[in-house]
Amino acid sequence: VGMWALSAVVFLYVATGGLRAVAYVDSVQCVLLAGGIMVIGAIALINIGGFSNLIDGIAALSQNGELLAYAYIENSSTEIDLSNCLYFGRVASMLQGLELIAKNMVNIDFGIVLNNWMGGCIIRSNLLKELNVVSSASKDFLGDLKLNKIFKDNLVSTKKIISEAVLNDISTPVLSASLNWYLNLSSSSNPSNLIQAQRDFFGRHKVQLVDSEEDVNIDWD
Repeated sequence: VGMWALSAVVFLYVATGGLRAVAYVDSVQCVLLAGGIMVIGAIALINIGGFSNLIDGIAALSQNGELLAYAYIENSSTEIDLSNCLYFGRVASMLQGLELIAKNMVNIDFGIVLNNWMGGCIIRSNLLKELNVVSSASKDFLGDLKLNKIFKDNLVSTKKIISEAVLNDISTPVLSASLNWYLNLSSSSNPSNLIQAQRDFFGRHKVQLVDSEEDVNIDWD
């Protein structure tokens, strides 16, 4: 009994004292904070020349901020360019994935693949519906001219966004890879052609020059 009675007394004493201490500290802090705000506010108003100058200064900052925002928009890529670039990258990434599937499966029905993806939760998007429409009306989905038109329509914006990202030290690995993938497929002359030249240099396998339809060996000496 004595132990429980002593425990109760200690508990009540500590609880009462703790609550009282918290109340005292909060009251003092409230007074100090309120007083500090008023003192600092008064000093600031005196230094800037009064309340009217404060209002004028806020208005000037707001105006300068708007001008800076407009200048940034005018001197950088627009929101439309960014949207076009992302669309380009999404379509390119999707087609690269479908190409990998086509290389490992014979007579693949892309419509079935796209419908299956639309039922998922990771890559499900309206883009799949757009591609499915193209797939359903095309005999050669991956080579369809509608897909090529998507790339051509968004190519300028994509180059612009990636160029600005590079100039500003911003890494865009996926978008850059998508652009290089498209340029490699659509360009008649690119660094990949040098592979055949290397094969001819090391093994005399012959190459086809730009101005000729014949396969020839180059005199590398």
